[in-house]
Amino acid sequence: MMDTEYLHLLITKYLQQSCSASEKKELEQWLSLSQDNVAYLNQFKKVWENANYNTDNFNPDVENALKKVHAKMNAEPKIIAINRNNAIPTWFKIAASVLLIIGVSAFLYFQFYSMNTSIEMAVISTSKNETKEISLPDGSKVWLNQSSSIEFPKKFETNIRSLKLIGEAFFEIEKNPAKPFIVESNGSYTRVLGTSFNIKALENDTIVTVVLVTGKVKFGLVSDTAQFVLLAPGHEAILKKANNQLITNETVDPNFMAWKTGVFTFSNTSLQDVTNTISPYYHKSFKINVDQNSRITTTFTHQSLDGVLKELELVLNVKCQTNGDTVFISSNQ
Repeated sequence: MMDTEYLHLLITKYLQQSCSASEKKELEQWLSLSQDNVAYLNQFKKVWENANYNTDNFNPDVENALKKVHAKMNAEPKIIAINRNNAIPTWFKIAASVLLIIGVSAFLYFQFYSMNTSIEMAVISTSKNETKEISLPDGSKVWLNQSSSIEFPKKFETNIRSLKLIGEAFFEIEKNPAKPFIVESNGSYTRVLGTSFNIKALENDTIVTVVLVTGKVKFGLVSDTAQFVLLAPGHEAILKKANNQLITNETVDPNFMAWKTGVFTFSNTSLQDVTNTISPYYHKSFKINVDQNSRITTTFTHQSLDGVLKELELVLNVKCQTNGDTVFISSNQ
């Protein structure tokens, strides 16, 4: 995670147009992680512009400002020998002063400027029993699973297309190499140019799962951008939030998109796994009073719950009864 003071210094140099190529790349990488970072830069820029600095006559007490910044960081000031005959770089003066302003006037900073620089956002959510197909401002499409939500700018005006996801969604992203697409979800980020993929990041889950269908994606941690994996089509990546571990799998659950397609495929699958898979789709829990390891090979294609239960009865010689939100499976003997 980037240090706050160092971040402010990078932004200051960026606004002064004095940052190096590597510094600019580092800042752009940070901006690419989330729309919040882009908004933060815009807020900083607004403070900069409203400060109305005249750099020709700008002579702040740099040494004193730096001491206050160091004190704020609870660190010993670094002693720097300064040749008074050489002018201190303008960006360095402004950086020190802006850091001091932020340290002293944080409340005013957010109170008076955040509203002026906020990006108009759209929030779309689904209830427990619904899914939605959503068109994004760039023409990309999102299929939102039940009990999920997305938040995104009403216009993708920056060089990053950014979106926040809670829950599960399938994405078909319009290709635009000049504007990468970033999905932030439950402590993870997925970066793409143009591709299709599924993200499952339920709010209270301990894992985040990404399955790539076409194209390429980069999947990693928001808190540590050095940790990431690159996915190939047909592979999945999992973030274990307990220890921030990233793993990849070449074998993907064939039903990972069944919530969207309505097609469930089972091959020698146990009854327990079948009911666990279809339960969220049909909004029913299952109580099994027969052998849970009974095997099933079948495909359900847009079938009603009644149709599914009749097939289970026929194949397994069981009896299925529905009572409210629960399906009871018992012996037909």
